Parts: sequence; structure tokens; C-alpha cells
Amino acid sequence: MRTDDLVWIYSAGNHQFISALGQVVRIEQDRAGHWHAILIWDVKATTALQKQPIRRSEFRQIPQHPQRANAGTAKCLDRWLARKGVQHSTGDEQPISAEDARHRVLAAIVRRQGQTQLRRQLLSNYDGTCCATGEAAEAVLEAAHISPYLGPNSNRPSNGLLLRADIHTLFDLHLIAIDARGRWAVSSQLDGTGYETLRGKKPRAPKAFPPSRVELARHFTRFRR
Repeated sequence: MRTDDLVWIYSAGNHQFISALGQVVRIEQDRAGHWHAILIWDVKATTALQKQPIRRSEFRQIPQHPQRANAGTAKCLDRWLARKGVQHSTGDEQPISAEDARHRVLAAIVRRQGQTQLRRQLLSNYDGTCCATGEAAEAVLEAAHISPYLGPNSNRPSNGLLLRADIHTLFDLHLIAIDARGRWAVSSQLDGTGYETLRGKKPRAPKAFPPSRVELARHFTRFRR
């Protein structure tokens, strides 16, 4: 499980349907070594599911315990989101309670924690230029995590790329990625835009701490072709 993953709640027993939807905003480890995922429940989607849940007969997977949706279930859930016109929460909606607001603030702090130091390291490592476009205006350059933030250890240079703000957004949306050849892959959704000129080009190499191939490969598995 990673930050920003969607979590669907399945009711078992005599019900056997999906009745709620949330999103992971933080993953943390307690002093006993146990991992916990902090969720924000999507009010709009969950309200729609309460009125008309997704029954198991529609997706057929039989969850025995918390597990990742298989390909068939994922397609069913994607179709449901498209059909209902429900977009999962991005954190921009008004909090429904003080506790919900607190969790959102904590999630924002966790995402920012260490970002300044990582950005400073990447600016030095890439000589102050975007590794995709060559942009050198420091005000628009950002530290992009290759694998989502899971704690201070995520803020290591090998898990980061220095990207122009708009490229960072597309990278986080998996519309731009680095493929197995070590070249930029650009989603067909960006065809006809200036971004497609990146396709097939090599990212600028850093002076040290090259991006982890393992992390890049993991990121590429979510690339939206």
C-alpha cells in the first residue's frame, strides 16, 4: 500500500458488496514496529456507494482479507467511478469535521517534511536544471519523489528527480515516466501537446546518486499509456 492509493471497503457475510471508498494520505510505523495507513474517507463516493453499493456479482473477486483488487475488479471499479462521475477526494474539499481537518494538515506536513533538504540536494546534483526540460529557473524547479513519501528515508537523492513544476505534476499523475530503456515515456493522452517532444529522450544525468532503477521501474508500472 502506498500514499494516494484508493481503499475500497468490502462488506462480507450476507451482504457482500463494496460500500465505502477512501484514500491513503499517510503511512507510519509505531514504536512497536507495526505499520498503519491513515485514510481520508471520500464523502461523495461513499455516499453514492451507500445508496447503491457495488455487489460482488459485478466484480466476482472474493476478498478473504485486505488485498489488492485484481485486474477484473479494478476495471469494474474504474467503470463505476466513470459512470457515477465521482472523482475521489484530492484534499481540496472542505473537511467534514475538526478531526478530518487535523488529519489533512498532518498529511500535508508529512509530505513537506524534508522536502527543502531534498530539493537543495537535487538542485546541486542536477546543476540547477530540470532533468527533463533543462529549465534553469530555480523558482519553478521542484523535488519529485519517484516512489511516494513513506517517511524520512524517502527523502534520499536516489529517490528524487529535479523537475519543472508542470513536469512534476505529470510525473505524479503517471502521464510521464522513465521506461526500462532509461528514456522518457509520454502518455498518449498528451499527444498533440508540447510534452510529447520529451518522448524517447534521455533524462539529464545527475552528478551523483543516480535515480534508483528499482524505484523507476515501480513507478513505470503505473504509467498511463
